[in-house]
Amino acid sequence: MEASLEVVNGRIEKLELHHVPSVPESETADNASLLLEESIRKQKTKSTSLPKAITGTVWKSLAINAVFAGLNTIASYIGPFLISNFVNFLTQKDDSSSYQYGLVLAFIFFFSKTVESLTQRLWYFGAHRIGIRVRAALTVLIYKKSLSTKFVGPSNGKVINLINVDAERIGDFCWYIHGVWLLPIQVFLALVILYWNLGAAPSVAAVFATILVMVSNTPLANRQERLHSNNHGS
Repeated sequence: MEASLEVVNGRIEKLELHHVPSVPESETADNASLLLEESIRKQKTKSTSLPKAITGTVWKSLAINAVFAGLNTIASYIGPFLISNFVNFLTQKDDSSSYQYGLVLAFIFFFSKTVESLTQRLWYFGAHRIGIRVRAALTVLIYKKSLSTKFVGPSNGKVINLINVDAERIGDFCWYIHGVWLLPIQVFLALVILYWNLGAAPSVAAVFATILVMVSNTPLANRQERLHSNNHGS
């Protein structure tokens, strides 16, 4: 409702600052930095671990986001898993039982695609939201630290580099963190589909082909990374 009012105001008159709704307190950079500072203080070890502090701050959001990611992955594989059933249904003769079976298949396909679409939106939105929170919290902490060590701390260029590069990369990592455990699940589901539709031999061949491709790509990826580092270093 507020968004539609803003569109109307933008067409009639120039938008001012008071037209824009305020950000909730829970989504502000100050609140994110306070949560991160509290997580750092809770660590009882002598050497403070920033990754542990960040994880302790956003683990609940990451867990909820992981649920959406898992549901999205499972829903995306329902269609390929039932494709043989759908083809067999199309080749069968029409009768009352096959008609009901077709309705069930259609409902399953529709429901799975709906779940896949909704969970994908929630997954991406949640990952983007977590990344913004982490990046905002780190930016505030870096800024506060630079103020407290103004004369003996790092140079302005290094501080800007920490904010623009390092903090942004840590925030972007929230997009890819679920890939660590999603990839084995995706490979397993793909092998199950191959075994279900084609048998054991194609599944075993797919496993060996996947391993061969991964092993052959590792030296090329390492060489590309070294060349990339050398280019940036020079």
